[in-house]
Amino acid sequence: MWGKAFFRKLALALQRQLERVRKIRLSLFDGFALRNRRGELFHKTSIATLFGGFKNGCQFHARRLSPLVAKVFPERQYLFRQHSADAGRRAERPSYNGIGPLRMRCPKCQFDHPLQTTECLKCGIVFSRYQAALESAANQVHPDVAVAVSAPPALAQPATAANDAHRGSDDLSDVRTDARTELKYRILALPAALLLARLVAGTGLRMAAAMLAMVLHESGHAITAWLTGRWAVPLLWVTPHGQERSWLIVLLVTAVIGFAGFLAWKMERPGWLLAAAALLLLQLVALSLPAEALIVFFGDGGALVLATLLMATFYAPRESRLYKSWGLRWGLLAIGALSFMHVFLMWRGPLEDLPFGEIEGVNLSDPSLLTEMYGWTVLQMVDRYVRLGTVCLVALLALYVWGLVSAYLEWRRSPPA
Repeated sequence: MWGKAFFRKLALALQRQLERVRKIRLSLFDGFALRNRRGELFHKTSIATLFGGFKNGCQFHARRLSPLVAKVFPERQYLFRQHSADAGRRAERPSYNGIGPLRMRCPKCQFDHPLQTTECLKCGIVFSRYQAALESAANQVHPDVAVAVSAPPALAQPATAANDAHRGSDDLSDVRTDARTELKYRILALPAALLLARLVAGTGLRMAAAMLAMVLHESGHAITAWLTGRWAVPLLWVTPHGQERSWLIVLLVTAVIGFAGFLAWKMERPGWLLAAAALLLLQLVALSLPAEALIVFFGDGGALVLATLLMATFYAPRESRLYKSWGLRWGLLAIGALSFMHVFLMWRGPLEDLPFGEIEGVNLSDPSLLTEMYGWTVLQMVDRYVRLGTVCLVALLALYVWGLVSAYLEWRRSPPA
């Protein structure tokens, strides 16, 4: 009797311990927090990972103690057999140090987190309820509802076609608007630039135009010297250049022009190819003329030509960088117009305004060099500058008419919106 009573008390004590372990495990996974000896909170997943999971611990004790308890308490056999069966099923899953799966993924948010058996650490869903709701919804879906759900992708095709048609009409409208805008620019830009430059030349702002013209003036000296086979370095107010022709410089300039023409041919740019051919022809002409007088004359003469070329860049093709860089062609047009008007009006004005004399610390001015050293008369010199400026204006007029006609035809050919 004494032994039977002892084992009965021992079994009751073990049962109480098992119930306590089970309650701790349930409270842990239902959201209660435990503290360590320092009073710091344990996270529930950290506790399960560190201590092996209270559920597995409960099952371990149930398997080890079930024969003894079954002899004392036969009515408890079903409980322990159930724990043993659950433990057998869990043993089939992959484990980490005998604890269970190390990580799992939420079926809703696909969040991969440490082991959690009841709810997701990110979106907070309860796994059992979420799975039951999915199965219930799948069983209650009506075939008509399924057809209605699958209908939007089919209906999306007309919507997509409508959007494409709308975008196409917008593109056509933009093309026609751009063509009309370009036509307006070509009607007004060049005349307005020359008119404003003419007005600026009569005001105190003409010094700004003189500075711009000076840069083109010195560039004209240098380019002419290079074409005649002489070295030159364009600086402010003066351009030092060689007195004797160097065939090395002639070959170098010819090679540069030829390479530029080759690139234009490879890139299928007939305009640039014609420009390279014109430069080669100009070089041949410059080599056959008196170089010194030509270099001096094409100071202001070069300013007139270069200013004309700057204004002509306004009519660059649509696919060129000058056209795409919207502000660049307008800036070059303004610089060219101011420089051209400053030089042209000086030679069209009174003879007293011509810059005869000596530039301090440099040499005689260009008009003085042409008249005193090369035997040109004043009227002859003025007439040549005026004729060169007139030729440049005629070329600009022809380019202006061509630009208007091409822009108008492009606008007429553009499809209506």
